[in-house]
Amino acid sequence: MTASNLEAFVAVAAHLKLTVAARQLRISQPALSRRIKSVEAELGAPLLVRTSRGVALTPAGERFVGHARRALAALRTGVDEVKELSGRAIGGVALGAIPSVGTYLLPPVVAMMRRACPEVTLRLAEGVSSVLEERVARGELDLALLTLPLRRLELVVQKLWEEHLVLVVPRGHRLARLRQPIPLSAIGDEPQLVFPRLPDSVVGPAFEQSGLTPNVVIETESAESLLQMVGRGLGVALMRSSLALNHPKPTFSVVRVGRGAPIRRVGLVHRGDESLSLGARTLKQLLVKNLRG
Repeated sequence: MTASNLEAFVAVAAHLKLTVAARQLRISQPALSRRIKSVEAELGAPLLVRTSRGVALTPAGERFVGHARRALAALRTGVDEVKELSGRAIGGVALGAIPSVGTYLLPPVVAMMRRACPEVTLRLAEGVSSVLEERVARGELDLALLTLPLRRLELVVQKLWEEHLVLVVPRGHRLARLRQPIPLSAIGDEPQLVFPRLPDSVVGPAFEQSGLTPNVVIETESAESLLQMVGRGLGVALMRSSLALNHPKPTFSVVRVGRGAPIRRVGLVHRGDESLSLGARTLKQLLVKNLRG
């Protein structure tokens, strides 16, 4: 059973869509299907079944996928360790980040990493914290910058910073004219735009403690779309200050929230130093040095 065939199965298991997995591996869909069939033939059991939305894992696939991921991770670690006997960081490092960090805070660190480890290929992925956490646990990412707390206690986390969320409002909005921090209760029944998963992790508990129920009118997973809609007067939004205050072309006003403000904590997550290659350890040191508040 070859590593490339295992990679094909793991990629399909992660996305449950052959087209997406083939694009990730940069091979054709027929070639991907042949690799999957080769693994199934060696195991003597079907691993995938087609559905109306793509594919799903069979019971055998569910049982095997964890072993396949661990085998690939062990193989990559072994290859990197042998190559690192030369004292050079080489190979690949996979880093995940929530969008606001990936867009505004990572580029300078990536530039430092390129200078420090020019032979390392850096693979970047953006996503919501819960998905990034699972990808770290599965060995698909070496490191991830995400919102705390974690659900998986077996992962190692280092808190980097915390920040109060701010309120972004249309220009000329009544709350912007106050020119001072507002209590969370001042948002009242204002129509709110939210990220689908953010209320559960940060905003929801803050509203509950204040005895408020947010008036959610629009949900979007795109931070840029949310900000543009606020700028067009469709509502207000609680937003990470690092994103709102560093936006290159704001069409909105930023209002600081005082009493009751939701707080977001961001940490660096991995599976333990023993799982990190020399390149990954170097990147970890750069992230901690440059992003820790």
